[in-house]
Amino acid sequence: MFADETGCNTSQKKDEHVGGTKLIVENGTVPQVMSLDTDHKFTLLPFTSASGEAVCCVVIFQSKTSSVPMQWWMGIDASVTPIRGSNGEVDVEQNIGEGRFHPGGPKCKYNGKEVDCLAYTTESGGITGDILVEILTYFDEIDLFP
Repeated sequence: MFADETGCNTSQKKDEHVGGTKLIVENGTVPQVMSLDTDHKFTLLPFTSASGEAVCCVVIFQSKTSSVPMQWWMGIDASVTPIRGSNGEVDVEQNIGEGRFHPGGPKCKYNGKEVDCLAYTTESGGITGDILVEILTYFDEIDLFP
């Protein structure tokens, strides 16, 4: 089994790119596109088998809190406009379902088992020895490997 840690930041300020979308504007003008400019670092740690199969997806968010807020680890279909409540905030309960939010992030199927996406927080946003032990313990708990 292999894991390859990759760090990322949610800020899109320097991307000049919105999800691969090409924009057409009048010659000599710059497209005015809204983007997230808040720095929020995270690490993505995909586990794969030697045969190249996906085993598990682990996300480690940079945070001073010890638990991951639910909205951080929910899978969201970015192509769907979310339903908002009267206060303008995204209504999580109304957005759960096919083609919307799906709690728990992406799941993998490996060795006949459904393997959850795992989410953690650390101050640096990177992996720790304790997190690695928790991941491997989870694999043991679901009897992922014979």
